[in-house]
Amino acid sequence: MANRIVKKFAMKDMRELVGDLSQTNHYMVSFSTLNSTLMSYIQNRIGFQEDVRNFLSRKTGLLCSEASLPTSSLATGEVRDDFMGIPQEFAHTRLYTDIDFTFYVDTNYVNLKIFESWMDYISGGSEAEISELNEDYYRRMRYPDNYKVQTMFISKFERDFNSQIDYQFINAFPKLVTAIPVSYGAADLLKVSVQFTYDRYIVNPRGSIKKSNTSGFNDITRVANDSTVSDKIVSPSSGSGVISIPVEEFYDSLYDPFEPVAPTANPTPTATEAALQRQPTSNAQVTERPPYEQPFDRPGVQSAEAAATKQEAAKLRNYQETQREAAELKADIEARQKMFGTPF
Repeated sequence: MANRIVKKFAMKDMRELVGDLSQTNHYMVSFSTLNSTLMSYIQNRIGFQEDVRNFLSRKTGLLCSEASLPTSSLATGEVRDDFMGIPQEFAHTRLYTDIDFTFYVDTNYVNLKIFESWMDYISGGSEAEISELNEDYYRRMRYPDNYKVQTMFISKFERDFNSQIDYQFINAFPKLVTAIPVSYGAADLLKVSVQFTYDRYIVNPRGSIKKSNTSGFNDITRVANDSTVSDKIVSPSSGSGVISIPVEEFYDSLYDPFEPVAPTANPTPTATEAALQRQPTSNAQVTERPPYEQPFDRPGVQSAEAAATKQEAAKLRNYQETQREAAELKADIEARQKMFGTPF
């Protein structure tokens, strides 16, 4: 019999367990920096005398009254054919949910202006061509690299600062600024909620994000553009080495599997053709047809000789067409070799 999980707990054990639970009111939200162009746009847009970078990195986090730790889920596909009666699932995509932050709004409305200016920058790519005060003003979205940030963090810590968990959001930007209700009556603190979307997040990141303009994919090895390219071809089986193969032989080998067979002058007739060409053994089998019933006068009916002639003509046309395409392919490869220095 398996061991039972249910057992007695002493009060001191429960006190030790319950006393170490985390609390919800110790956290910090920060935006270390934004794109320099975006930062200048926000600074000029709101006409703020104080440095926006300093306000975002420190004061915005302190004014954040509510936040959420991010979560994710896995999208799965189902397989039913491996085991009878037992469906199985496998993960194929990781999904990230949008995250909401609520900020107190100061008397200068700086927080509200910053997020509104950020969204104006995203959709204000047409401002260089037309003023937003024009009646025929239109929106144009900017390139994502100009408004997404990798420096948005939320840190959850405890009262004694002995433990902490950090989340870094990659390619984050504000997606929604919610409506702010105002009303007569009892006064309350003004708040604005902003919903951010992002590509992914990193838990407890070590180091900073590294920008990369090149892919880590390793392409096939190619010969350098030097004097040896005209007489050396890369061997697929030799790794990064090269083997000396004349280019002309390499080109000829390309066409070998596709070399058509020239039609013969007198091909050996097939069984069907032989049956069509069989001569009658007696005069009783010969039936004279009137002129209007001759094979060439009736659509869709031809004699064996006409069918063989038509087939030979089709083979010849096919052969000539294949030769023409092969010549064009060879000329194209030679042109690419002269232009790029490689046979491909």
